[in-house]
Amino acid sequence: DVERSRGLGDVYKRQPLDPTKVRQNDIVVVTLKGQMIAKGRARALAVDYLPAGLELENAKLGGDDLGAYGWLGAVTTPEHVELRDDRYIAQVNLSQKGEFRVAYIARAVTPGRFAHGGVHIEDMYQPEQFGRGAATSIVIRKH
Repeated sequence: DVERSRGLGDVYKRQPLDPTKVRQNDIVVVTLKGQMIAKGRARALAVDYLPAGLELENAKLGGDDLGAYGWLGAVTTPEHVELRDDRYIAQVNLSQKGEFRVAYIARAVTPGRFAHGGVHIEDMYQPEQFGRGAATSIVIRKH
C-alpha cells in the first residue's frame, strides 16, 4: 500500500497544494507513505517519477534532523536515496506490518500542464510484492 501527498512548503509552514495553481519557482514538498501488507521483512524501493515541470532540490530529509522542515513530523530515514533527472528513489527497510514515510523537495521550474505518474514501491528481492499509487497531474503557471 503506497500513497503520495504534495504541499507547497517553505521553511516555516506547509500549505496544501492545489495542483492547478502551482507557480514557477514554488517549492513543492512531496511525502510518500507506505505500509507492508505481506508478512515478513522487506527491503522496499520507493520510486516516484517526477512530472516534467519539477526538478529535485533536496532528498536528505529524514530521521530527527529535518532542519528547517521540522513541521514535516516523523519521517523515516532511508537506507539509500538517489536523485535522478526524472525520479526520486528511496530504499527503506521494513519489518512485519512496517510503515514508512519519506519526503523530498522539488522546485517548479517549467510552466505547463504535466502528468505525474503514480508512485511505485516494491520489495527489492521479491518484486512480486509491490504497490502503486494513483497518477495525477500538475499545472505550473508563470511566476
